[in-house]
Parts: sequence; structure tokens; C-alpha cells
Amino acid sequence: MSEVESKQQLGSKYSLQVDCTSALNFVLQQNSVPLIRQILISSIDNITDSKVILRSNPEYFKAHTIHIANLAANQVLALDKPKLVFDIKLLQELPENIKGRIEAVWVNEKGEVLAEQQVEIDLLTIDTWGGERQPIELLASFSQPNAAALSPVLVKASEILKNKQSGSLTGYLERDRDAVLSQLNALWESLLQQQIHYIVSPASFVKAGQRVRLAKQVFEEKLACCLDSTLLLSALAEQIGLDTLVIIEERHAYLGVWLNETPNADLIIDDIQLLRKRYDLGEIVFIETTLITQQAKFISALETAKQYIKDESRQNEFYLAIDVRQSRLRGIKPIAAYLEKRNHLDETEIEWASASIPVYDIERPIENKTTRVDRWLRRLLDLSLRNKLLNFKDNRYSIPLQCSELTLSKLEDALANQEGFLFKSTESISLKDVQRDNESQHIDQYVDESLSRKLLFSPLETPLLEKRLIEVYRASRTALEEGGANTLFLAIGFLEWKESERSKRTFKAPLLLIPVQITRETAKTGYRLFIYDDEPRFNSTLLQLLRQDFELDIAGLNPLPTDESGVDVNQIL
Repeated sequence: MSEVESKQQLGSKYSLQVDCTSALNFVLQQNSVPLIRQILISSIDNITDSKVILRSNPEYFKAHTIHIANLAANQVLALDKPKLVFDIKLLQELPENIKGRIEAVWVNEKGEVLAEQQVEIDLLTIDTWGGERQPIELLASFSQPNAAALSPVLVKASEILKNKQSGSLTGYLERDRDAVLSQLNALWESLLQQQIHYIVSPASFVKAGQRVRLAKQVFEEKLACCLDSTLLLSALAEQIGLDTLVIIEERHAYLGVWLNETPNADLIIDDIQLLRKRYDLGEIVFIETTLITQQAKFISALETAKQYIKDESRQNEFYLAIDVRQSRLRGIKPIAAYLEKRNHLDETEIEWASASIPVYDIERPIENKTTRVDRWLRRLLDLSLRNKLLNFKDNRYSIPLQCSELTLSKLEDALANQEGFLFKSTESISLKDVQRDNESQHIDQYVDESLSRKLLFSPLETPLLEKRLIEVYRASRTALEEGGANTLFLAIGFLEWKESERSKRTFKAPLLLIPVQITRETAKTGYRLFIYDDEPRFNSTLLQLLRQDFELDIAGLNPLPTDESGVDVNQIL
């Protein structure tokens, strides 16, 4: 049998398929977006001790081997997101966009090739945005608020505000729409002094992407296309604390700036009607940034971009808008953050503080016999496993919330200050159609940072979350109207316990119970969580169980310790 015939016979028995992105650059790698999403292998025979070897040409990642102990006949095995080690220096210093290749080879224990595939990809320079060839959200990485080249422009803008006695570069601190517009106007006037000239964008920059002139290059070459000027002004606005939107049309780009901090904006807005409504409500302004190259006044830039949004004939040209602030919350960092060293951060500032474990005073009773009073208390409090305060189980009348130990006390403080929270699902946090390597870390960070924007996140998927919100809202309202008692609580902290050391069953009991209520103004506004006019309480039923069955008497919880805003959650836990 010839070598060609042998390979054809093997090819019919074994299959290998590689699913990967079509373009790779430094930005994709630094944002933990996997280059290879999945490898599928299958065989009509049982295969033992085989391996898949991954190589690249040029060698932008080290050769990687995946060992497969056993593959059953006719089984399709999915190898998800292999951990590749990239050549960071090559990705940072690549001078031009070039063609690259991924080689995947599946071999058996004898080293014979069972199947192989080669995939061509584009290797992009560090300043190239990949367009639709990569997750579109990565465009936010090219807005560089920390770039050193911005400093002279920011200083000049500050001087302009000072001379006009119009405040300073304070972002949203003044909570005034006019103050935000004054700051944007000052940034605009300082950019006019840079004498930047216009250069046309590539015709198909949305699909194929383009090389972006970053801030330093714009100021040195005095050239900028629409995307360059939009990202430049976005970086300046972001540096002073303003939230921006990069608006992308088929052949054009311009900027949007929120006039107030927005708690409930989507990362990607693909419906121009939503932008129009936000504009009509006075929540956002739009800026035609290329007018910087024509020495136009700021008001002209506002009016021109307004026409883009309002003009029905341009509606088909609208592609999408990317919220830069929302991208930052999801872990998409600016390029400059990777290239500059963290010189001004003490080591103690980036270390996690060790958890403080409270010391409980334990008093053991002299007698271990159950008294008559104990029996009454047991019957009165229902210390059986039917009680949800001792044996809590997730059901349709409960909504799990995701919140780290670092922010539990902040949540209770905000509720105690009569602040309300909207509900969202954590599935809305992930990038569109992308599963990053460290996704859970980005989700945790986003959840914690969104607390200040009055958002609570549940791990439930959106349809199930909405269904449970309706159930909880109706049940709690009915109980309040018919029985006059509030039955809805926010449970902070749970104790896992067993009836004995040998018991296999583990039960969960809530610790701190905060009385809350859920309100709903309209179907569009969604459900909002507020504190109810009642005192927080510790699970007294659990304390009684611990006292009677485990001889544990935990002191210091009656009354509950307090702080400046409600109870002291950290001390209680």
C-alpha cells in the first residue's frame, strides 16, 4: 500500500477539527480571549494513550501537547480552550500584520499521525483593531486614558476651565449636566490647539479592522481618521472620569458621552432607537470628533453628531455602540495598562486582607438534660428540619445573589441608607459569544464594582430570574396585604451544619436576616430591592438549636452590633 493510500485510509477513520479565531494580537491575548476555542477529535476505533500536539508558525506560542488516555469508538471528544503559552514580546513588537498558521496533529502511542489540520490566521500588530475578526468589544482597549501623551492636553483643558471660572476636570462629581459639557468643551478646545489633520479611514474597517493611531502617534504625526479621533477624545474623557460610547457606523465612527453615571447600560447597544431615547431624555450627548481637524467649535460637533442619530436615512448605516465603562468593568483594559509599570502602588495595596475570624464565648451548661423550658422552646420555635431557618433549600420563592465577602457590608449599608437595587443576571456580564479563560474572575470583579451603581446580580439565567422575581414579588405583597406581616428577607451568610459527625447530610441555615421589599413601578423599569421598615435580626432559631443540641452559646448578638449605617455585618459574621 502506498503512503498516499495509507493516509487516505487513516483519514476516513479519524477526525480532527480546530475551531479558532481568525486573527490574533496582543490585545486578544491580554484580555484572556482564547485563540483556540475548541478541538474536536473522533475515531471509529478505541484509541488509548494518544495525544494532540499544537504548534504555530511563526512560533507565537510554545508547542503544546494534550494527552488523551482513552477515546471510545465513535465518541466525539471536545478539548476546550487549551492553555497556550504565548510569546508576548513577539506580539508586542510585531512591525506589520502577517499571515500565521496553527498546526494540530493527533498521534497514537507509536507516534503515527492519525489526523492533522492546519489553520491560517492573521497575526496583527499591537495597534491593530481586528474588527469583526475578533470580539468587537476589544475596541475599548484602544482608548488609552493612562497614556502619558494625554497629560499636556489635560493640563491645557484645566487651564481653560480655570480662566473661564467654569470649575475643573472633576468628571461627575458635581452631578451637573452643564459641568460635564463644560469639561468636554475644554478638552475640545485643548485638542484644537494640537493642529490635527484629517486622514480617511479604510473603507471596510468594521469587517477587516484597521491600525489605530494611538494618542502619542496622533500628536506626533498630526494625523487622525474618524476612529483615531474618537478613541483619542474617549481616552481624555475617560481619564477625567466620564463614561463614553464609541459609535460605529459602516464607514464612520464618532463619540457618545453619558451626562450622568449610568447604572443600567448594556456593553453593546445595537439598536439606534435606544440611543435616540437616551438622547431625548437628556442622558447622553454625541460628538463628531473629526471636526477637530477642521477647527470647528464644540457646539458644531454636538449638532453634527445629533443629526447622525436623528437622521432616518442614516439608520441603515448604524452598526453598534460600545460602552467603554462597561467594557472596563468586564476586564477589558486599555493597551497602556499592559505597557506601563505599576510604579505608584504599594505591595500592601494589592494584597488580600486575611479574613478576621470572630472568637465566640462558649458557655457549657452544667447539666445536659433537656428541661421543660427547652422542650417548650423547641416546640415554639420548631427546631425540626421542616423549618427553613434551619434547613434552607433553593426554591421558586428564593433568589440567590452573587456578592463577595468584601462587599457584603457595603450592600447592607446602602440598604440601610434607603438606596434601592435593580436585579440582573450574571450571564449579561460575559462578552458577546466569548468565553474567556478567567471568566469567573471578571464576573466577580464586575459584580463587586457594580454594587456602587445599585445593581445586584444573580447566577440564575435571565428568564428564570425574571420568573422568580415575579413569584417573590407577588408572594411577599400578598402576605403583607392579607396578613399585615413582611415575609421577605435578605439573608446574609449561611451556616452549614450536620446533626452529628457521622451524618452524611449537610444543612444550610441563614445567619443575618435583613427585612426587605421588592417594588415595581412599571414593566420596563424592572424590580427594585429596598429595605423594609423593620429591624434586622439574627437567626434566633439557629441560636437555640446550637444551644440545645450542640451546647454552643454565642454571645454578642443581642442586641446586634451597629455601625454608622445599620448593623455591623463584618462584626456579626
